[in-house]
Amino acid sequence: MRKKPRLNCELEKIDIQRIDSLIRENEYFEYFLIEDETISNSSHMQFDRCIFNNVSFINITSEDVDIIDCQFNNCDMSNITIRNGSIHQSEFINCRLTGVDMSDNTINNTLFKDCLMNYSNISNSKLKNDEFVNSDLKAASLNDTSLLKVDLIESNFDDCELINANLRGIDFSTCQLKNIMINFDALKGIKVNDIQALSLVALLGIEIV
Repeated sequence: MRKKPRLNCELEKIDIQRIDSLIRENEYFEYFLIEDETISNSSHMQFDRCIFNNVSFINITSEDVDIIDCQFNNCDMSNITIRNGSIHQSEFINCRLTGVDMSDNTINNTLFKDCLMNYSNISNSKLKNDEFVNSDLKAASLNDTSLLKVDLIESNFDDCELINANLRGIDFSTCQLKNIMINFDALKGIKVNDIQALSLVALLGIEIV
């Protein structure tokens, strides 16, 4: 069962001036509430027990992301890079994550709900105890990604790349799963519905008569 963020604490609301100061000093963001702001031109994505409401992230390239016990609500994180680190026990709700690069991450106990994640890159990552609920991952890349105890609920995985992914035991049956790129080894142990099974058979070059 996914663990929820530990946010039962008093948070300090900060404005853009304080945000810019923290970024310049490369300080950790901890116990903050950030609302209706834009965070831009930063390589600093180290957050602990923060809530972000209606925040836009622009020109962000972080090669050592560290997000712990955070919640992102109605945020725009399109086309940013947050990779090569850890996203732990956090929630992304109704966020725009189109084209986001989240590759080479460890992502544990994290919720993606009602998120737009088309063309996102989650390759070479390790996912455990995560949930994707009513989210759009059309044409996303999950090559060489390991999924363990990850719940996929009514989400769109059409046109996804899943080459060499470890998907054993993962249930796609409530999701869209058309025109994916996947190899035989990655298919082993996945759970699909009848219609999805027919399309996967076609991918393997098998003709049903």
